[in-house]
Amino acid sequence: MDNKGILPKFRRTALLRQSGIAVIVILFILLTVSHYVDSFNVPLIIDQLIPGANLTRATFERIFFLVPVVWSGFFFGLRGVFITAPAALVCMLPYALIRAADTGGAIIEIIIVIAIGLCIGVMAALSLRLFGKERRYIERLEKDYRELTVSEDRYRKLFENAHDAIWLQDMDGFIITANAASKKTIGFEPEEIIGQNVKVFLPEDSLEIARKVRQILLRGESVEGTYDQKFFRKDGSEIYLKLSTSLIYEKGEPIAFLHIARDVTSEKDMEENLQYYLQ
Repeated sequence: MDNKGILPKFRRTALLRQSGIAVIVILFILLTVSHYVDSFNVPLIIDQLIPGANLTRATFERIFFLVPVVWSGFFFGLRGVFITAPAALVCMLPYALIRAADTGGAIIEIIIVIAIGLCIGVMAALSLRLFGKERRYIERLEKDYRELTVSEDRYRKLFENAHDAIWLQDMDGFIITANAASKKTIGFEPEEIIGQNVKVFLPEDSLEIARKVRQILLRGESVEGTYDQKFFRKDGSEIYLKLSTSLIYEKGEPIAFLHIARDVTSEKDMEENLQYYLQ
């Protein structure tokens, strides 16, 4: 990914983090002012929503301090939780020590609120981390898929536009696919040979060569260079092909043979004529 893609994403992330910090700071300011200034009546609204709760104003306000702790867990993960939870404690503790009618009860409430905030905040942070991992995994899959698609397109174009005949045959000898150059080489359209067993195109002496090549490759050895092989054209004539053969693997197991062939009949004829005249 180039800088044009990285910088806007970085700016968006930075802006989002700054917005999250601003929201947390504003929440702490509002909650702290509400906790210490008696003219704020926010808890009375909750009291109307939950009639009969019989909770004091200070208790309601302490419960509200859960919000920035949990919020920081969603935005900043575990680090945010472990910063905002002590901050909430610092905001609530002076009121419990100085102004609360029941100091012990107020401290217990604060401990409960902080404990709940830590639990919910940690769960939020872990959810954020899991979501981040899933998002990165999906992004990596999408990137791999795009790269694979590009690679497939590139190799498909090379396969289709190659001057040499190329075909794949499965482990039983049946042709899976062939490129357009196969028609020029052996006279068959690719559609005509796909699904056919390669044996029908090989004379008897060429079948023995094919068996030996197969055995060498399946032993894990490689066929050095190229080898000559006779092949039947569509019109029944025999041609000489110079073949390069290799195995295709999937998950460590051989699944197909890849053949790249070039017609060398003219060269063979010239070689035979030359030998004839030299005798």
